[in-house]
Amino acid sequence: MNTYDIQSDAVVAVQYHVDKTPGLVIAAKDGDEVTDFGIRLAGIPAGHKFSSLIQDILLVSGRDSGLNDQTREALQGPKEPVNPQVFVTPT
Repeated sequence: MNTYDIQSDAVVAVQYHVDKTPGLVIAAKDGDEVTDFGIRLAGIPAGHKFSSLIQDILLVSGRDSGLNDQTREALQGPKEPVNPQVFVTPT
């Protein structure tokens, strides 16, 4: 795990599309190669968000989304960039 400052490490923040703090990037590392799966968490992963963090780590460690073939085919269709975001509020 690496820790960065969004201001002093602005190049890294831009590279990983991080614009909120505290924030986490869930990525996979094989040797020196880092694979960015686009998973970002903003805020402190407490309460119900903690289980999302664990699920994200498990998902990335398995290197498979678990999506069936039909869903994978459907996701090949969008011609424009898609930026899905999920927002939660503190409980």
